[in-house]
Amino acid sequence: MFYLRERLAAIGITGKEAKLYLAALETGEAPVHLIAKQAGIGRTTAYDVLARLVENGLVTRHEKQGRIIVVPEPPEQLLKRHETRLAHLRDLIPELTALHNASPIRPKVRLYEGEAGIRTVLHNTLECKSGVVRACLSMAEMLETPGFEEVDKFSQERIRRGIELRVIRTRTEEVSNIWGTNPAIQRELRYAPALTNFSMTMFIHDDCVSLISSRRENFGLVIQSEEFAHIQEYLFDQLWLNAERSQA
Repeated sequence: MFYLRERLAAIGITGKEAKLYLAALETGEAPVHLIAKQAGIGRTTAYDVLARLVENGLVTRHEKQGRIIVVPEPPEQLLKRHETRLAHLRDLIPELTALHNASPIRPKVRLYEGEAGIRTVLHNTLECKSGVVRACLSMAEMLETPGFEEVDKFSQERIRRGIELRVIRTRTEEVSNIWGTNPAIQRELRYAPALTNFSMTMFIHDDCVSLISSRRENFGLVIQSEEFAHIQEYLFDQLWLNAERSQA
């Protein structure tokens, strides 16, 4: 049993939690006092430990004839628990990596890989403080990754936050008549001059320039630099002046 407690400790189930969990598995459905006795811990302490096991989904409890009955979940629940945690961690890694690479001295360049990274870059754009986001959109690529639902979710949140969007797209990449000019929700669409084609999507706001690649390269990139953002904003505005207005 000591060997099993050591193995459980390696995945974060330690001390009295491990003892009570193993006792529950060994005893099966039983009252708290019997499992506590099997585990060799006090009954009062057992209730506190039991609450943590229930919270982690390792056991359930119900009342029967005035007594609390403990029911151990199948051991496979441990695997499901850690698969869920691993999935959350994978989504968190791009943000943690960005913080790790941050520097207070030089411009910050943050690379986010994969679909989770692309979603992070897209939604980070909503942290805009100036209230205006400029964007050159590759519609065909955006509808492929991160996909319609994710872009629509971004759009709804932008509207909720009251952020104005000025977007330039290319007619050659239009795949459907969506997200056009709509003054009511502070969105204006213009089309770039003929022969212009965007293989990537770019957002400009505050001191940030955010890039989303094609599905083939599958990454997001954020460059935080006041000077770089300023020159990109200037170039965008020049293209904006020569772009064709879209019908509302």
